Amino acid sequence: MCALYRVSENEVSGLCSLAEEINVRGVMVEIGCACGESTEIFSRYFEKVYAIDPWVRVPELRFEAAFDAMKAKHPNVIKLKGLDTDFLDKFPVGCLDFVYIDAEHDYDSVKKQIMDWWPKLCRMGVLGGHDYTIKGVRQAVDEFFDEPDKVFEDSSWLVVLG
Repeated sequence: MCALYRVSENEVSGLCSLAEEINVRGVMVEIGCACGESTEIFSRYFEKVYAIDPWVRVPELRFEAAFDAMKAKHPNVIKLKGLDTDFLDKFPVGCLDFVYIDAEHDYDSVKKQIMDWWPKLCRMGVLGGHDYTIKGVRQAVDEFFDEPDKVFEDSSWLVVLG
């Protein structure tokens, strides 16, 4: 685990519960990775994890080094450095099993990411994210889906495409 950013047991438990809830185990995208603690958890459940983060500001440069050290132990993690919009074209419509949003936490950013990434999910794919308790996140999620299918103890949320 990353010494620069401490993830609580509650967060680890919530992420594991979320990952176990998802029936599809193929390819996922995580938007916003920091040190890669959640990425490491996802790598245990998914065949391939595309991890997107710009890692451009301090302390994010230190986070990137911690992420790279984690990634070295998990060959199914593919690092994509940049904004999520830089990589939208890399993923055709309907190709992803799971997208997890945990970058910016304001309404406009979350709403745009939901709108951009929702079409990339396959049939029975799952869209989720973190920090449902933050007003901007909750507002964007509820506006798009009415409410998530499930919220976990770490404030992660998910919606199954069905």
